[in-house]
Amino acid sequence: MSDPKNIAAAERAKIVQEAEEKAKLEAAEAVERERKEREAAELRALEAEERAERVEAELRLQREAEEAAKRQRLEEDRARQEEINRVDRERRSADSKKTPVRLLFDTWADDEKRIPSGTVLEVPVSIAKQLIDAGKAERADPLPGDAE
Repeated sequence: MSDPKNIAAAERAKIVQEAEEKAKLEAAEAVERERKEREAAELRALEAEERAERVEAELRLQREAEEAAKRQRLEEDRARQEEINRVDRERRSADSKKTPVRLLFDTWADDEKRIPSGTVLEVPVSIAKQLIDAGKAERADPLPGDAE
């Protein structure tokens, strides 16, 4: 038979070899885990970068939409102000022009004096229109070609 020292040495060598193989396997597994973790971290970083780019694009679109809406409001305000100015000019122009109307009913002036029906008054065009529309006066200006 074999010598007990040789048997013990062979067993020790076998145990050492198994430990070395186990250590190599564990090291390979650790390297593989690190590689997978690194890949996962890189993937997470790429996903975060893509999300950041999407958020930036959304913010840019939102800012552009806000700026367009602001420009639209400014244009609408400008157009509204131009319309107000035009109407105001027309009103001032109409108020400065006077036309004669004949009262159909007795009426009272602001100073509580009675103005009899049939009286011809020179009033601003806008007031003349109101009186005529209300049926309280009629036009008193001559027709074209007629002279008073």
